[in-house]
Amino acid sequence: MNSDIVQEELLMVGVGNLWRKLGARLAYEVPLYERFLDMVAVQESLVVAIELKVRDWRGAVRQAAVAQLAADEAYIAICSRYAVSVDRALLYSTGIGLIAVYGHEAEIVIPAQPSKITLTQHRDAIAAWVKPTDSFRRDTIALSLVDFVIAGNPA
Repeated sequence: MNSDIVQEELLMVGVGNLWRKLGARLAYEVPLYERFLDMVAVQESLVVAIELKVRDWRGAVRQAAVAQLAADEAYIAICSRYAVSVDRALLYSTGIGLIAVYGHEAEIVIPAQPSKITLTQHRDAIAAWVKPTDSFRRDTIALSLVDFVIAGNPA
């Protein structure tokens, strides 16, 4: 198993903890066009897309830019030791936010700006997909997978 994939799954824990503290419902690997959003947080009527990368912030920005079509806000979440290398001017110009992840904790370093290109029908479809009852199940499955990986069991 690729170690970046394992670490990306571990980023889910810190980012998930952050958004749960903010009262959001979460879903992982949410379908969007022919791709998947790594994580979606729905907080009341706000739909937030989060792209997780250990260190490839450029790839995360590309994915988050597409995610702005279906979300009110988009973030990239990067391992804290690599967050310092992110081009902040690019984030400010695109409206994409930055989350730094420190193990099981995460913090918003640059708040996302409201997307100017959100397509309402896609946003509403994502919000409907992240249903309250499904959210708990998806959180449980994703965290169980992370616990499994942390325990050193092969996937």
